[in-house]
Amino acid sequence: MLFGVAEDHDSNPIKIGLGKLKARGVKVVSVNPVQTGYSAIADEWLGITPGTDGLFVLALVHELLRAGKVDLDFLTRTTNAAWLVIDAPGTPEDGLFARDAAGRVLAFDRKQGRLRPALRPGSCAGAEGGGHA
Repeated sequence: MLFGVAEDHDSNPIKIGLGKLKARGVKVVSVNPVQTGYSAIADEWLGITPGTDGLFVLALVHELLRAGKVDLDFLTRTTNAAWLVIDAPGTPEDGLFARDAAGRVLAFDRKQGRLRPALRPGSCAGAEGGGHA
C-alpha cells in the first residue's frame, strides 16, 4: 500500500522497486487524493479526502484487531508494541514509556497479571538495544 507518495521525491528508486514488485505479482494499492504518478500505475486506487489518512489507517487497524487478524505474539516479540506508555496529559511524562525505579521499560505480563521489565536478555534487538516483552 502506498499512502500519498510524493512523485517528485526519490521517484526512480520507487519506480524501480514498484516495477520489480509488480513483476512478481504483487498487487499495488495507492491511497492518495489524486490519481497521478504511482497512483496511476496502481492496481487499485483509493481517492481519499486530503487530511483523512490517519482516520483511514486507524479504521483499518480497528477492523484488523476486531477480526483477530493481527499477530499479537509477533508484535510482542519483535516490536515495542507491548511497552506501556504514560497517559498523564499536562505532565512532562505524558507519552513517554513507563519505567520502573531502575529505569527499565515496563510491560504488563498477562500470564502473571503484573508489571515487569519489557526487555529480556537474549531476545531480539530493539529500539533501546535489548529484547522486547
